Amino acid sequence: MNCTEGCQCEEGYLLSGDACVPGKQCGCSYSGRYYKLGEVFYDPIQCQTKCQCGENGAVSCEVSPCSPGEACQLVKGVWGCYPTGNAKCVASGDPHYTTFDGRRFDFQGRCIYTLTEVCDNSTELVPFAVEEENEPYGDGRVAVTKAVMLQVYGYVITIKQGMKWEVMVDKVLFHLPLILDDGRITINQEGCNIIVQTDFGLKLLYDTQYYVEVDVPSSYKDRLCGLCGNYNGDSQDDFLLPNGQQTADVDVFGRAWVVNLPEAMCGGCGSQCPTCSVDKQALYGQLEFCGIINSNSGPFAACHAVVPPKNYVSNCIFDLCTVDGNRTTLCNSVQAYAIACQSAGVQINGWRNSSLCPLTCPANSHYELCADTCGMNCANLVLPSTCTPQCFEGCQCDPGFVSDGSSCVSMDSCGCIYEGQYLKVGQSVVNKLCNSKCVCQATGAVTCQALMCPGGQVCEVRDGIQGCYVRQGICTVQQGAIFTTFDGMEGYINHNGAFDIVSVCDKNLNNWFRIVVELCSRTGFPAVSTVFVYYLDTAIVINMQQSTWVNGKETKLPARLTNGITITTVDELLIIQISADLQVSYSTSQEVKVTITGSLGSTLCGACGNYNGNSNNISPIGGTISANVSQAINSWKAMDLSGCCA
Repeated sequence: MNCTEGCQCEEGYLLSGDACVPGKQCGCSYSGRYYKLGEVFYDPIQCQTKCQCGENGAVSCEVSPCSPGEACQLVKGVWGCYPTGNAKCVASGDPHYTTFDGRRFDFQGRCIYTLTEVCDNSTELVPFAVEEENEPYGDGRVAVTKAVMLQVYGYVITIKQGMKWEVMVDKVLFHLPLILDDGRITINQEGCNIIVQTDFGLKLLYDTQYYVEVDVPSSYKDRLCGLCGNYNGDSQDDFLLPNGQQTADVDVFGRAWVVNLPEAMCGGCGSQCPTCSVDKQALYGQLEFCGIINSNSGPFAACHAVVPPKNYVSNCIFDLCTVDGNRTTLCNSVQAYAIACQSAGVQINGWRNSSLCPLTCPANSHYELCADTCGMNCANLVLPSTCTPQCFEGCQCDPGFVSDGSSCVSMDSCGCIYEGQYLKVGQSVVNKLCNSKCVCQATGAVTCQALMCPGGQVCEVRDGIQGCYVRQGICTVQQGAIFTTFDGMEGYINHNGAFDIVSVCDKNLNNWFRIVVELCSRTGFPAVSTVFVYYLDTAIVINMQQSTWVNGKETKLPARLTNGITITTVDELLIIQISADLQVSYSTSQEVKVTITGSLGSTLCGACGNYNGNSNNISPIGGTISANVSQAINSWKAMDLSGCCA
């Protein structure tokens, strides 16, 4: 027997494939081939029999031919039932949808909707669900994608508008690239897009601005439901409701797939949808606008036969009409077609220039029509590449530099790989129990040490970061008048008007404050139109355009008031910092969040509750505990404000 150097299993372990396992975990030998314990495999003759390797080397088999949309094939040396094709569903712009079966429709709902999910529980297919959150856009009658969420393999992966090189996984923020569940899920930044791929062939693409694409394998044919349709090859029956019935009304169809909200709040624009005059259509259809998409001599001519441009041109014209020709919207619309073409594998020509949608890139990088962002990053110097074969435009690092997620750095400045994620030098991560903290060192090594949250602090996720924090309560009023109290109870405000959401019960205390919101449904969709903040002798009023008045005088921001209150804007948020224990924020999407610390607990009144840690009750005006959350919330009408918002 010849002797060669290499890795040898330790005593008590045996080699099983590429891993050393205890003897009891050895696999099976079947038809001259070795299979790991638990591995599923098909016989090589038309894949009529499916077998599984069990304990003690036992193999169990059953007759199980390939499902519709699958074929018996040899892939990477393994016989099995594999998908024969795939289908795409697209949500683009304001938003405009194209189902898996090719049906096009417009639905301007402004809530969270199921794009697609597995509805047939009898199948052995991996279950998943893709949801899309929309927010008001333009004049508020239409919407645009705010976030996309994928639920698969027990994870909730969230891609947010405007966030590059980052995703949220179970509310924790991660830099890209990211590998989850031993490679069953991979997430990369490819050009301007974030792309999630699974081992069973699902692909989700979001450009974090305007364009969403869901690609599913043919094994899921006739197994799906949602706004993307049922994927059965028939575009005429795509408007399928959750109860199995069909509808011809796009608003009925759209709001039926709302997530965790009453359908009545989440329809489309209905009779109030914007229209586009013949003159505007002619103007925005010209070459310097949307006409660049379908020009036979333009940069996308090679794509026309693969991705028909007609719908993208009409989408572009409609979207420009809603915003009076806004150039950012034009760029997003043209970019949507560019992504669709490149995703389909078409090589397009350059369409951006100094006057048309120039793309500004960070230091040490430059624009490329076919940008290698997925392969040229710090993580891929160590991790195997999991990029798609497609080519996408974006910002590529200059020679000698690689991306570390937010900037292009020299290779010797790269960070660390820890449990499938990339960490920048100096970045730390805390585990879910907050009993361990690990830090990326400049050497590329990760060092860990024990951690314990001090008294008065809790282990939780805040702003995407797991850690130890001073106990906080958060009360929110979201679009659709969805209300969440400090103690986590959820309800709805059913009427227009002004509501006391939180105040200090004892008006004589030195830290007395009061916060009131006014809700209006000017576009048929209830949202906060005005926020009133009272603190001692100061009165602050903010309208939906984030114009601010202090004691009746319009005030420019940022501002610092004499009593220590600061009013600032960060991205789309207006933030009022009243004290170390109290903060109010109001977003351009008309959502309000009140954040307090534990020191204010049990001193509070209002629709937000008393923050006593009991999530099973809330007191309406009058003090009697009510089990009906919405009823209790709606009792807190602010009687000194008219609430008139016709």
